Amino acid sequence: MCTVTYLPVDKKHFLLTQNRDEKFSRGIALPPNKVSIGDTSIIYPTDTDARGTWIALSEAFSCCLLNGGKEKHVSKPPYKQSRGNIILDFYKFNTVDDFLRAYNFDSIEPFTLVVVEHESRTVHEIILSNTEVQYQIKNGDLPHLWSSSTLYDEATRNLRKYYFNLFTQTKAFTQDNILRFHQDGFKQDAEEGFIIHRDVGVKTVSVSSILKQEQSTFMYIDLLNKKKQLLEL
Repeated sequence: MCTVTYLPVDKKHFLLTQNRDEKFSRGIALPPNKVSIGDTSIIYPTDTDARGTWIALSEAFSCCLLNGGKEKHVSKPPYKQSRGNIILDFYKFNTVDDFLRAYNFDSIEPFTLVVVEHESRTVHEIILSNTEVQYQIKNGDLPHLWSSSTLYDEATRNLRKYYFNLFTQTKAFTQDNILRFHQDGFKQDAEEGFIIHRDVGVKTVSVSSILKQEQSTFMYIDLLNKKKQLLEL
């Protein structure tokens, strides 16, 4: 749950793409499926260990979650729940304001939640750093990149932004191009690149990409099993 990009495709539509980096020991995720939470239909892959997710699509919102807040923290378990449940909890609320007002952020490990509101194409950033919740609205007309603070230090996060900025200046904002970037960008570095395979036991296991358009789609690339899946909402 460690690299996220947002690209505005036109005045209404966008791409939200995420690389999932996980420990070798973690169970293999279930591919995305369409489920219902209350009256809301959602597409998301499932983490088999905690039964949560790191990315999801509904008619109203697209969400991605990264482990860690502004800076790397010291983990202090036990925590009351997996961070993978936060996205599923979010869909129980009608608005971002409702979520911020009513959600109980106590005893949850730091995270960064990116929520894109479809109707207005508003990009919401919610960061829990220790016990402090920070919220801001990002410009939905501009590209954005997030890298997990738990895996990448500030210098590396800035270097990744440099490569992302090069991409946004030279490539059309299409799903094919952003998927290629998420798999090939900065590829010469297996420790800090967009696809990683670290000796400490962490590697990139999948790439997910939401294309919000008149008929929204969810593309899932399982890097472990070399499989692709495309679902329509």
